[in-house]
Amino acid sequence: MKKLLLTVLIMLFTFAPMTQAQNNQRNQQIVVDARDLPPAVLDEINKKKATKEIENKIEMYGKYAGMGKEVGIGIREGLTAVKDVSIEFSESDLGFFTMAMIGWNIIGFDLVRIAMGILVILFGFIFVMRSYFKTCTETRVYIEGRQPLLMRPFKSSGEYTIVDPLYPEGGGAIFHLLALAGMIGLAAAVMFA
Repeated sequence: MKKLLLTVLIMLFTFAPMTQAQNNQRNQQIVVDARDLPPAVLDEINKKKATKEIENKIEMYGKYAGMGKEVGIGIREGLTAVKDVSIEFSESDLGFFTMAMIGWNIIGFDLVRIAMGILVILFGFIFVMRSYFKTCTETRVYIEGRQPLLMRPFKSSGEYTIVDPLYPEGGGAIFHLLALAGMIGLAAAVMFA
């Protein structure tokens, strides 16, 4: 029995380094020039290398696609939450008031300026045209007595006279055109300055 045990131990210690050397040889790399290899072996090595590169790229792209999907889901969920909260807020009285205040801060001053400019144009046009018709055109004047207050808009009866204009040669017309242009310029300055 001792002999058998001794024989097994000797064989174990004798063959153990050999198996270790064989394992080391499997993991070792040998560098050989490509021109020394036969073309079939070289093609096989290139195919394995290309296949491994493609597998690495596919794996990398798969990781990026997974990350992109996760980022997309996160952004979608975040924006959905923001949308839901903003819709709830805008439907409340406080939300409506807040949106009105924000709208006023954005365009309110511009609306006031445009309204003021339109009023300047309107009243300026009325003033200049009234002045033009009173000073630059012939005017009918009621001369017989005093017309009753309720009848003044209806100038169908009574005696009238024609009054010559103050500026008959057209100088008043040029002045009124310049005044009208000035009013439009003032209105533009109010609206767009």
